[in-house]
Amino acid sequence: MTPAPQTEAQLALQRQNKLFAVYRRCRVLVIEDNAQARGVLRTMLRELGIEQIDMAVSGQNGIDWMRKTSYNIVLCDYNLGKGKDGQQVLEEARHSKYLKFSTIFILVTAETSVEMVMGALEYQPDSYLSKPFTKLELRLRLDRTMQGKIEYQAIDDALELRDLGKAITLCNERIDSDTQTPMRVLRIRAECLLGLKEFTQAKQQYEAVLAERDIAWAQMGLGRAEFELGQYDVAEALLRNLLKAQPNLVECYDWLARVQVAQSRSREAQNTLEEATTRSPKAVLRQMELARLAFSNGSYQVAEKAYQRSIKLANDSCYRSADNFLHYVEALMVKVDTTKSRTSLSAFAEALACLKRLRKEFAGNALVDFRGVMLQGRLLYENGQVDEAVKTLKHAEDMFGLLTEKNQVKFADELVTHMAMTSQLDACRTIVAGLENTLDQPDVIANLHRCIADCVQCLASNTLNAEALALHTRGQITDACLKFAEAARSPGASINVLLNGLEVCVELVERPDLNTREWRAECEVFLLALNTLDTGDHRYPWYQGLLARLERVTQALLAASS
Repeated sequence: MTPAPQTEAQLALQRQNKLFAVYRRCRVLVIEDNAQARGVLRTMLRELGIEQIDMAVSGQNGIDWMRKTSYNIVLCDYNLGKGKDGQQVLEEARHSKYLKFSTIFILVTAETSVEMVMGALEYQPDSYLSKPFTKLELRLRLDRTMQGKIEYQAIDDALELRDLGKAITLCNERIDSDTQTPMRVLRIRAECLLGLKEFTQAKQQYEAVLAERDIAWAQMGLGRAEFELGQYDVAEALLRNLLKAQPNLVECYDWLARVQVAQSRSREAQNTLEEATTRSPKAVLRQMELARLAFSNGSYQVAEKAYQRSIKLANDSCYRSADNFLHYVEALMVKVDTTKSRTSLSAFAEALACLKRLRKEFAGNALVDFRGVMLQGRLLYENGQVDEAVKTLKHAEDMFGLLTEKNQVKFADELVTHMAMTSQLDACRTIVAGLENTLDQPDVIANLHRCIADCVQCLASNTLNAEALALHTRGQITDACLKFAEAARSPGASINVLLNGLEVCVELVERPDLNTREWRAECEVFLLALNTLDTGDHRYPWYQGLLARLERVTQALLAASS
């Protein structure tokens, strides 16, 4: 006799009983700084049949638990008081591989700020719970997420082992057996193909998905595949179209920036990342990449702010790095000079404070200590404290001798550059000679000689700049301008040298007793050298002011001749 088909209610009860059995075997971690909230969650979980429950009272405490224990479910509050927040806990747990692919991570929050929402979306927890919530809401959220984990357990196990080939095979089996393949299977398969560098196959997979349905992840995946295949224009068009439709899809900005960098459009890439960090300011890796890119573009104010933000975000993160501190000091040092202006003094004080904090937070790290001392020596020199700078850099030179050969090779160019720019050329040549005797790396030695030669050119230009300033002080403006022009033609001419020269030249253009047109032509020497000055450089307003003065003279000439 054929049994009667089960009703929907019976099937639902059967599913619930299976989940109850699963929950009884689960180990759960609750990360919550509020004692009352921890107690409520424990009670709710026990009523669901969960018995193995660990409690963490802070983000770091949660990381410590995950480091030594494997969990099936993690319930983590977003706002955990002092220290790591929920996003940083998820970030570090994934970075350190404390979470299995099969682990459910649910972010619990009462926070509704754009910064929190965008940050949480980027790191993609398995689900969210908004406070306050009921036991039923918790159960429904867990049930739905757990069903998915059970369904994809075999694929998750393959991904856990980084066996992408097996994961693809399992996805193919699902595709062959299901009348309607779940989109999640197609997405996993495509991402595995990207991971195996099978970019053409990945492209075909994404195109097949998009032929059926217009889905954001498939559009971005296709853009990634085209990028990897070197089809930069196609990739850019795809990514821009996606951002036009979904401007808050911040990962898309990252890929667009990569496309722009690959096409040597680094300033556009910087603009792209600035837009992304405006929309989602808590992504520390993106802030660090923006800072790096901005500094290389000469957009020092953007770099300064991005490094400052990176230090703050990474403070309780797994991405905490001495490099952020050191590069922040380099960005500040661009503002430091011997004029003792408010801008210069403020940047100098902030840079010193940053180096002091660096020594405290990375105490005992000989390499970090060496790099900090080296940078402090250059900072002192730029501030006009020459004797202290030389003494500090001599200490850095002594510390350099204690580094491993690998680190000597890596940082020799920095030490040589800083010492050469403080006029310690003989000491630099001694360092290079010593390395030449111990290293069998001619390319490294040749690069160090180039560093010294470049610094010699910079020093020569700086000498001409000092002579020109002295002439200007004595009222010999014409001679000063010619001296500045000579300095500007040097390959080592700095931005300050060029702007000083342009300012004196503009003074001559503005004088009615001189041949304005002749000196206007002289200005072109400086303008040509300054045409790459970035708008993010703190000296850009100075440059704009000089351009405005030139424009007024030009308009006056035109009016006089008409």
